Parts: sequence; C-alpha cells; structure tokens
Amino acid sequence: LLGILKAGGAYVPLDPDYPQERLQFMLDDTNVLIILTDTKTLDKMPSTWARTICIDEEWHHINTLSSSNLLSLTLPHHLAYVIYTSGSTGKPKGVLIDHGNLAHYLTHSKTTYSVSQTGTTLLHSSIAFDMSITSLFFPLIKGHLTHILSQNSQINSLEGIDKEFDRSAFVKLTPTHLRALKEALTPHHLTDKERCFVIGGENLLKKDIAYWFNNINSSLTSIFNEYGPTESTVGCCVFKIDELENINQLSIPIGRPISNTQIYILDSYQNPVPIGISGEIYIGGAGLARGYLNRPDLTAEKF
Repeated sequence: LLGILKAGGAYVPLDPDYPQERLQFMLDDTNVLIILTDTKTLDKMPSTWARTICIDEEWHHINTLSSSNLLSLTLPHHLAYVIYTSGSTGKPKGVLIDHGNLAHYLTHSKTTYSVSQTGTTLLHSSIAFDMSITSLFFPLIKGHLTHILSQNSQINSLEGIDKEFDRSAFVKLTPTHLRALKEALTPHHLTDKERCFVIGGENLLKKDIAYWFNNINSSLTSIFNEYGPTESTVGCCVFKIDELENINQLSIPIGRPISNTQIYILDSYQNPVPIGISGEIYIGGAGLARGYLNRPDLTAEKF
C-alpha cells in the first residue's frame, strides 16, 4: 500500500474472503491495471485482464530493483484509494478518497489520539474496511510500530488475543469487538499501561462500554467514540468518553465535528431542525470524498 501511494497510484483493497461475484464486480468497475497478491490467494481471484503480480513469487526480481527514493509528484487532489460500500442498499459503490482527504483525517488523529512514544498499534481488521486506515497509517506518521495480526489470528477468534492486546497501546475497535474481548480479557489487561481506544463502525451503546470504563485506569487510558461513513474519510465526529454517569441515553454520543468539518442536522427540505427534533446528518468539509466511482448520478453533495 505504501509503495502504491508513493508511486502515485491509488489502491483498491480486495478481500479474498468476499464472494466471487462481488470481487468480479469490483474488478470490472475499477478496470484495474495491476493486481498485487500472493500465490496462496491467487486461486481466490476471479478472471481478469489485469496484470497479476504474486509478490512472494517475484520477490527475487523485485529485490534486484533500485531502492533509490522516488521523486514524489503526488498532489492533494490525486486519488489515494477506492473503498467499496457494503452494498446493502443496492450495488456496492466505490468511494473515491484523495490524498487531501487522507492527510486531513490523519492530521486530526495525530492531534486527538494520544499514545505513548513507544506505543504499538494493533491492526486486526481487513484493509477492505476503512477502519484499517487509522491502525495502518496513524502510527507510522507518529513514528510508532504497527503490529499486523495474521488472518488466522483475527480479533474475533479471541485465540491469543490477550498477548496481542498486552503489547498494544493503540487499538481501533468496533462495539462487536468490545463485546468479544470482554470474554477474553481480565481487568489487569486494562490497568497496567497507557492505552488509547478508538471505537467506531457501529452504534456504541452505553452498556457496551460500561465494563471497560469501570476497569480502566483513567489516568492512563483514553476512550473515544468516532463516527463517520466511508464517504467522510473514516471519521468526521469524535466524542471522548470521560464519564458515563452524565450520559442519560442508551447510545454514547457521536460528539462534535473534527477540524475543518461541518455537520448539519436537516429536515426533508434541507432546513436546519430545532434542538430535540429528528433529522438527517449532512456532512461537509475537508474530509468529504470526491464522489462515487462511475456514478455521476450520486455526487458528493448527496452524501
């Protein structure tokens, strides 16, 4: 991924566990020129005209190439990656995120999520989900380590997760992960070192966080609820959970917009609603994606 970005390309993550029909649609929709994979995954890929490179098979040749630093010609408006939505409301849509969007989110993360100087970040989710953006790039711009969990040791399996958790100062999780980890970790895992948890991807309920909040060392651990669709580049709102007693609702608030971001709650006529009245969230600002790939009927203004 780092090589693609530095060379001026944009990456499209393909999860080999996706159904063949979905993978075929993504390949056809993006019309990719190159597929980077390995020999173990090759048989899971659908048919394509793209040039396929098995990195493990060709590494002996790759290793002979120049390692000189590239002259970067990448500008903020150049495309960085395309991540596809779930497709639960129709065909999956490829969300176009540029380098400016990505840099904006990472700058927010660097100034908001504090971790120790020797911290390690646990990357446990598939790169096909944009929550991986935080765990992959955020520690690198801080000069920290990223520990990538193998596919056979995914966090949902819980096998050996206590050891992986012990070495991690920064972890991004979903509420589902929180509920699973509750069964695998004891309170001493939560109180012995500085940690930062960022929770996103799903609605965070107060009951999901209660166990964690009651067992953490508040002077060492910070917990954030981060909200944002893929179209807003990972996250556009954040709420730091300092206490639970004053939260008189089932869900943890999504907080306020991050820097250079605007959030509006509008009615069906796109007028601002009064406090206490339901509406839809409208998002604007530096994190808003360019649009959907090959979908001119759905513009960024309609996110």
